[in-house]
Amino acid sequence: FRTLQDGIKRPGDRDRFGRNVGDRLYQKILKGDVVGPRIVQGDTYDDKAPVDMSSPFSGTWPAIDPPLPRGNAPGDLESGVRQILEYLRARGYCKDFAISEFVSGKDGSLEFTSFVQEPLNIEATSTLMRVRGGFLPRYDQRILEAFFAARGFESEFGEQLADKLKGATD
Repeated sequence: FRTLQDGIKRPGDRDRFGRNVGDRLYQKILKGDVVGPRIVQGDTYDDKAPVDMSSPFSGTWPAIDPPLPRGNAPGDLESGVRQILEYLRARGYCKDFAISEFVSGKDGSLEFTSFVQEPLNIEATSTLMRVRGGFLPRYDQRILEAFFAARGFESEFGEQLADKLKGATD
C-alpha cells in the first residue's frame, strides 16, 4: 500500500481504489471464487483457465453460507456485519472481532463501532499509520462499506489502533 500511495496521489482516487477493492472482495464472499496462478497452455493468458492449486499463492473463497440477510432494518444490518466479520475470522483474516450496538442517530444515520483483533495486515496498517497514514489496507471496513452500499446506504469509517472495542470489558 505504500507503493500504491506513492502512485495514487489524490485522496479521491485512493478512496475510489479502496472502494473497488472492497467491492471485489465482497463479491468473492457472496459468490465464492478460486484465486491463484492459472494453468496456461501456450502463450495466451486465459482468465478462465483452471487455477494451479498446488501453488502456495492459490486459495478459495467459499460463498458465504447462509446467505446474508436481505433486509435493511438495523437488526438485519447488524446480523450481516456480524456474519461477514465471522466469515473473515473463520478464514484467518483476524483472531477475533467485536461490534457495538447499532444506534440510530437523529439525522437518520445508523452508527456502530467494529473492532478487529489482530488482523492479518496489522503490521502494514500500523506502519502506514505511523509513517504516512492516509492510505491503509482496510479490507474489513471496505468489505462492510460494499455490504452497506448494496443495501442503498452510504457509509463512513475511521481507523485507529486499539487493543479492544472502546467501552468493552475483559
